Amino acid sequence: MGHRWERWTDRARKVLAVADHKSTQRKETCIGTEHLLLAIMDDNTSVAFKVLKNLGVCQCKVEGELKTILQDNVSTVEVHAVEGSHRR
Repeated sequence: MGHRWERWTDRARKVLAVADHKSTQRKETCIGTEHLLLAIMDDNTSVAFKVLKNLGVCQCKVEGELKTILQDNVSTVEVHAVEGSHRR
């Protein structure tokens, strides 16, 4: 991770790294909010995960919904780079 990510906590850097990996797996050039959400859902010890779980959100539903949205609206989905991301 570059020096630009040093101000982030270890946990935040881990989420960003997982989000980066997920965007790469999908052959996308930037980390988007969908990648961050999926990365958060990977860490079942985080407060954000627990809040989402208490609201009835599960990773399989998120992945399914994102797949549907991204397939149906490819031209309308915007993906923005996270500051410090090496891919822009």
